[in-house]
Amino acid sequence: MAETLKGKGAVVTGSGRNIGRAIALLMAQEGARVVTNNRAPGGGEGDAGTVAKEISDAGGTATAVFSDVSTMEGAKQLTQAALDTHGAIDILVNNAAFSTRGDVDVITGEQWDEVLGACLRSQFACARYAVPGMKARGWGRIINVSSRVGLYGFAGMAAYSAAKAGTVGLTLAMAHELGKFGITANCIAPTATTSRGDDFARFAAGRTTVSHAPSAKRLPEHIAPLVTYLASEAAPRATGQSSTAPAVRSPCPPAPFPPGACTQRANGRWRSWPRSFPRRSARSCHRR
Repeated sequence: MAETLKGKGAVVTGSGRNIGRAIALLMAQEGARVVTNNRAPGGGEGDAGTVAKEISDAGGTATAVFSDVSTMEGAKQLTQAALDTHGAIDILVNNAAFSTRGDVDVITGEQWDEVLGACLRSQFACARYAVPGMKARGWGRIINVSSRVGLYGFAGMAAYSAAKAGTVGLTLAMAHELGKFGITANCIAPTATTSRGDDFARFAAGRTTVSHAPSAKRLPEHIAPLVTYLASEAAPRATGQSSTAPAVRSPCPPAPFPPGACTQRANGRWRSWPRSFPRRSARSCHRR
């Protein structure tokens, strides 16, 4: 292993399972001192504690912190624990998320707030406490996890779609604000097959007549290398980017757009516009 993250302190929220777990494991393999996190211990698929143990058993360095990062108090508790344990937060991966189903005329205000808190407020809250140390050291990496749902929308997922779209805007603002301090901010919109993605795919089956059966399994382990690259010294000028990973069709695809907003190819895939967000370099972020 090249250990591209050797000596770096990394915090990965929502890392008790799925994509967060894969990111934490790979970053630890690359030499990072990792703090894993999820809201509370327990769960059939594991939690931050089991992931930290996996890392330690493999010879890496990891600490589990259970806190609700959708609150300012929980985010402060997580970042302070990371600072106390590893001395610095060089890398912040905002992966924590929560979703609930419901059309816009069905979902309650409380459900809306819960989803936006877990998916979007948590990203702001963790950055709020991690960024000052990054500024002081003149180096930092922030990777916010969005979703294809945030780029294209999804029937019955109004709150989740809004929150994940907000992640893109937050990332661009961070890139503009923090580039001059040597801090990059990027966003990924994963297309990995997870337990949540499987639920979405089943949910979509009853809401649209368009077939979206995935042609190949896309695992969380396919996402982790891109995140690790963006967190490394090898990507100093990559900032303000929104990337899908891997670049294949999602198991949780968008519902059909209105006529004129997209076209359907012969192979059944939807081509929509805009297909990507503006590419920005660290230099462009310095301009005013």
